[in-house]
Amino acid sequence: MKAFITILFSIFCFHQIQAQNIYFSESGTVTFSSTTIFETFHAENNQVPALLDIENGQITFSALIQSFKFKNRLMEKQFNEYIIDSESNPRANFKGRIINIKEIDFNDYSPKRVEIEGRMYLNGTKKTICIFGVIHPQKDQVTGNSTFILNPSDFDIKIPQPLEHKIATDIYVSVNVTYKPYKQ
Repeated sequence: MKAFITILFSIFCFHQIQAQNIYFSESGTVTFSSTTIFETFHAENNQVPALLDIENGQITFSALIQSFKFKNRLMEKQFNEYIIDSESNPRANFKGRIINIKEIDFNDYSPKRVEIEGRMYLNGTKKTICIFGVIHPQKDQVTGNSTFILNPSDFDIKIPQPLEHKIATDIYVSVNVTYKPYKQ
């Protein structure tokens, strides 16, 4: 895990970064859900490393696909084998930036609406997405959350015939992270 975090941090960093501007989490939570008249499913992964640079707004997440937990093992198995081949595509990644970062006063401890734009990499496919969220600066941490919709077809996810009526075309995704200052 430490090697992965080091690699993630290296990808995230550019030439010179001041450590006091970097916030990190090893345990962000990403959930997704789908509801149809036939089935409702919900999956959660609370082991998502994430980085946030409050100076320039860069933000990065990386979720291990097999770490998503479902309410039953059959759903988990079908997801990992038939919906997303998690052996071939082990991670979902997002790298982007908070567009309105310059408008945010991190010394004002009230929640702030943010607009985030970046590249989502899922199932071997990259797509630019733009989402809204809320960040809440606090004394020794920054919390952030966002809820948005992804469409499986945008990421070349083909739902197998027996499952196609059980999975909605709109998948609701929620991201919740508590960032702490990164210490070298």
